[in-house]
This record gives sequence, structure tokens and C-alpha cells, in this order.
Amino acid sequence: MPRPGAMQGEVLRTVLSRKTATIRYPFEPAVRPERVRGKMKHDIEKCRGCSLCKKDCPAAAIEMIPSTKTKTKKKPEFDLSRCIFCGTCEAHCPAKAIEFTTEFELACFTPKGQIVVSEDPKE
Repeated sequence: MPRPGAMQGEVLRTVLSRKTATIRYPFEPAVRPERVRGKMKHDIEKCRGCSLCKKDCPAAAIEMIPSTKTKTKKKPEFDLSRCIFCGTCEAHCPAKAIEFTTEFELACFTPKGQIVVSEDPKE
């Protein structure tokens, strides 16, 4: 059993050590863990248009829109305002066309800014 006042001494030593307890974000870049899930990236060249990502999304954050680049003539459109960044779409994509990046600064001024659509190179 610790002696009385031992915890207070530990707190006092921590306070007096002058170590900073916070980071200076946004003035200094934040350290991101390697497994953080941020904004997703979609590769239209790999996409088959199978809609498995839409079917398996628990937040209903994916809609299929017309595209001439995929076999089924549809490609996914991701709504980041609904997305819970669970990674289900990435895990269930048979073509591995969806990948999460470490970009986590997703603030925008309009709801349209929260929509991620892959760019068709030749459309």
C-alpha cells in the first residue's frame, strides 16, 4: 500500500518537470499513427463497378453513379459526412480499388466538399 501523499508527490513532479502535455497543432504537424483511416482514395482503373462496397457500407455513405470506365457502367461516390471510416468498403472490394489515406483534415464550407468521386482520366 502506498504511503499517504505519494500520489500528490508524483503529480507535483510531473507539473514541475515542464514537459508539455499537448502538441502545437495546427502550427506543427500532428503525428499520425500508421493505421489511421482518413479520406479514401478510389482507383477507377481497378474498379469493376460491382457495388459490393455500397452493399456492405454500414453507414450508407456510398452511392453508385454512372461511369463509362467500369464493367457495370457505375462507380462509387463516397459521402464523407456520413462515413464512419470503418474500412468495410476497403476490405470487401474484390479489385482492391478503395484505399484509405492518412489525410484526416476534412473540414469544408459546403456539403458538396464532403463528396469523394474518383476522377475518370478520359471522361
